[in-house]
Amino acid sequence: MILIIDTDTIIYSIAVLDLDLKSVIEIFDKKIKGLVDKFKADNYILVIEGNRNFRNKFDPNYKKHRSTNKPIHYKALRHHVQKQYKLNHHLSINVETDDVCSILANICLEKNIQCVIIHTDKDLNQIVGQHYNPKTKEEYYIDENNSKYLLCLQILMGDPTDSKITGISGIGKTKAFNILNNALDNNVEYMTAVFDEFIKKYSYDIGVERFYNSFNIIKLLTNYSKIDKKLIKFLDGLQST
Repeated sequence: MILIIDTDTIIYSIAVLDLDLKSVIEIFDKKIKGLVDKFKADNYILVIEGNRNFRNKFDPNYKKHRSTNKPIHYKALRHHVQKQYKLNHHLSINVETDDVCSILANICLEKNIQCVIIHTDKDLNQIVGQHYNPKTKEEYYIDENNSKYLLCLQILMGDPTDSKITGISGIGKTKAFNILNNALDNNVEYMTAVFDEFIKKYSYDIGVERFYNSFNIIKLLTNYSKIDKKLIKFLDGLQST
């Protein structure tokens, strides 16, 4: 059993506490140990944010709205992870932590390695496999059908609260649910139904462009040639320890 931990949200949630650095580090270490003990994991991977993001070529303003102000202990806690968890952390470069978690989960699936994805981010619900939300304490499984459904739901609705991704104007949660449920009733692929909605709303050329931009921004990677071999080697190294 390996835990794939989306670590930045954990770092942030602890770094905001009004405590000294030593106490913050102790809380973080206890949190990770608690997760490992809970699942009786053989090992774990702490995935943290790096720099650059390939999605900027689809939207130059992608996540540019996010505040650059970080909690006082944020940098120090990240440094602690990189130093003290040297063999167990991976820094995401040119991709998001979500992508790395997704790729790692896919490698585990191919290698028949049991894993749990630890996160609080709805975007990671695209990943097929076992999930655990440390905030709500909820354990759940996402199958392939649920994964496709949730991806298509996000493409239809966009994501105005986080990445400022524009979906189809006028489509909220209720309409998006209806579109996908009708597709299911009529034996139409979810993604085909989503594509058709973009074409209906906009002219063909604009609809195609908007659909593919949204898809490429929202869809998590399951492989990425620039880091696949590195992640396989990293995972194999953990398996041998």
